[in-house]
Amino acid sequence: ESAGELHEVGAHRGVTNPSFVLPHPDGLHLYAVQETGGSVPGAVHAFGIEREPGRVGLAPLGHRSSEGDHPCHLALHPSGRWLSVSNYSSGNVVVFPVGAEGSLGERTAAVQHEGRGPHPARQEGPHAHSSVFSPDGRFLVVADLGIDRLAVYRFDAGVGALARHAMVPTAPGSGPRHMVFDSDGRHLYVVGELDNSLTRYEWDDGEIRMDAGVSTLPPDAEETTSADIHLFGGRVYVSNRGHDSVAVFSVDGNLRRTAVHSSGGAWPRGFAVSPSGRHLLVANRHTDEIVLLPLLAEGGDIGPDVARARVPEPACVAFGRALDD
Repeated sequence: ESAGELHEVGAHRGVTNPSFVLPHPDGLHLYAVQETGGSVPGAVHAFGIEREPGRVGLAPLGHRSSEGDHPCHLALHPSGRWLSVSNYSSGNVVVFPVGAEGSLGERTAAVQHEGRGPHPARQEGPHAHSSVFSPDGRFLVVADLGIDRLAVYRFDAGVGALARHAMVPTAPGSGPRHMVFDSDGRHLYVVGELDNSLTRYEWDDGEIRMDAGVSTLPPDAEETTSADIHLFGGRVYVSNRGHDSVAVFSVDGNLRRTAVHSSGGAWPRGFAVSPSGRHLLVANRHTDEIVLLPLLAEGGDIGPDVARARVPEPACVAFGRALDD
């Protein structure tokens, strides 16, 4: 990363439409959705990460049905022992245990959402788009784009069970998509895909209260869809597809948008902040490129791209442990 360069060190084939990947904090395992449905059921794949000088490989550890159509997001419990899977088209969420060797066991919980929202094409039914465990591991929050709800479930980390706790409405037609807790667990930030919003909620032991909201776009921007969200160093970053940008927000005190910068390509579906906080790695799906953008020292601003790598229709990026760790 210090050189600001991108070099391929490995590849794995055999997973259809792996639109979301999630490294385990142990640095030894990786999980990927197979975002399919209908005649090709959705699935979750587990891998062991194999390192050798200059190369990284993935060793398949098996896969499980996601028990729904088009799984699009994964979340790990703080203990690393449980994996939550959000099935977009089916509007349901499933929890699997993670074994000591990294493989996935039989599912321990499944919840199904019901309802619809005001958008005639995108909210005809429930669409569970992501989930996140609370920092203390006692709750699972699910963002359902189709019904404009944040579903809060109590989580039993002993047996992997979910129990309904609350259904919190978001703005009608907002379409909540991705979420992130801040480091102290006092606030939850939620991206509204359909209304290009970033909303901050106060979090108190499973109770959610809206605190502030702001647009992810400048005033003169045409309608687009917001996508991914990450937090680092007192800044929240959100990607906008169509506007093809990354918006920067200050979260110290008032929530405010401080900048909007080009994503370096078209349709930035996913991105990641490097562990050092020095770069953004952006998956520009429609231009078939991963783009490396520097984060400038002052104010979390974003500079022009410093490296690019050709990848067919990239949808998600994640940083893992370095080769020499």
